[in-house]
Amino acid sequence: LYQLSYSHRRARNYSGRRVRPSRIDGADPKALPATVGVDLGEQGYAVLRVVKVLPRDPAAGDGEAALRAQYARAWANAEALAYYDDLKRRYKVKITVPAVAASAAAG
Repeated sequence: LYQLSYSHRRARNYSGRRVRPSRIDGADPKALPATVGVDLGEQGYAVLRVVKVLPRDPAAGDGEAALRAQYARAWANAEALAYYDDLKRRYKVKITVPAVAASAAAG
């Protein structure tokens, strides 16, 4: 059993971290301290204890603009996926991943 102190910020890039920040962010701030379980894949399972939720740091720069851009990207992605699903339904197309991967490998 290891005990670490870990400070998490949403604005930071976490590409190299083993723990996905979205699981940490899911802890209810009204019910602290909260325990959150995180699947680490082949590395096992981590049990995290969230003891404090801090407000956004205003000195972090243009957080509002970044959040708006992130929301716009998520909205555009959702619309594109809905349009794509509508086209598949309208033209009665079913895409199988192994067939696509095989044709990409052959070409």
